[in-house]
Amino acid sequence: MPYKVRLPPYNPFSKFRSELKPSQKKEMPDTRVLSPLEWAKFRPCLTPRARVICELALRRFLRMADIKAINVTSTVNGQIRGIQEKTGFEYIVPAMKNHPKRYDFTNFRREFRAAQKKAGLFYPKDHPLYFSMKDLRRTGATW
Repeated sequence: MPYKVRLPPYNPFSKFRSELKPSQKKEMPDTRVLSPLEWAKFRPCLTPRARVICELALRRFLRMADIKAINVTSTVNGQIRGIQEKTGFEYIVPAMKNHPKRYDFTNFRREFRAAQKKAGLFYPKDHPLYFSMKDLRRTGATW
């Protein structure tokens, strides 16, 4: 059963996509960008451990695989240095406040999903308002 839900007007990608020609839309997938209000609603529902991981993705635009690779040796002089797993390019980003020695991903997906449910932002994967960890990285870049 298809969902008939319109994307909120404050999603910048919606306006950009509406101005494209039909031939251009086929090349570009639909993407989800959270609004600041949605993030403000979602953030307090996260556990402290999951919040640190989500904020690193949102504020530093790192992929989940790159966050998993961070350890004590990758932080030097307040900067996180590493090699992107997907592209192989080096990245250097400022460390977050209270940067842990290693990020703990135990039950992260379960905690992320529970926070979505608690905030009222949990949708099925085929729903236009569904968002994942990857969308947090995209949201940070859009903001």
